[in-house]
Amino acid sequence: CSDASTMKVLTSSLWNLSAHNAANKEALCSEGLELIAVLIKQPLQRNTAVLENTLGILRNISSHIAQVGQYRRILRESGVLPRLVDFLQSSNDTIISMSCGALWNLSARSSTDQALLRECGAVPLLRSLSLHSDKSISKSANGALRNIMTGSAGSRSVSPSSHDDQSADQVSDRVSDHLV
Repeated sequence: CSDASTMKVLTSSLWNLSAHNAANKEALCSEGLELIAVLIKQPLQRNTAVLENTLGILRNISSHIAQVGQYRRILRESGVLPRLVDFLQSSNDTIISMSCGALWNLSARSSTDQALLRECGAVPLLRSLSLHSDKSISKSANGALRNIMTGSAGSRSVSPSSHDDQSADQVSDRVSDHLV
């Protein structure tokens, strides 16, 4: 799949599939999260569409990832979280929006990820984006910022229950308002 046009079609299709149901989200996480991480960490040279699509996939599945410690570890160990913080400085609103949406979900329920995001400089970038004219970006930036700052205060993150890297079996099936 090194052909850019093939990757564009593939990632666009997966973005659509990732939006439809929990089974699709789980399948993408269990079978394709490493590939998604690679495409985010090392995007195809100058192929903005593939990056936008890949970030759209991550944004859609991030609410599922936030509930499964194994998936969180994959993203953490592959360096995706710092890369998402880097994307907050993009001039492309789609890249910013998808990154903010993913960070909102991924910053919840994990003091480890919250600390990593603070270390990566997410706080000032999210503060700035919280004033963005695009409502989706400002809402997601505010949500991620709330999660990160709540975690830094030594209290619970903005979620019904706070837990680091627990399995889906240990997490209730409810999805809180902060997971988009």
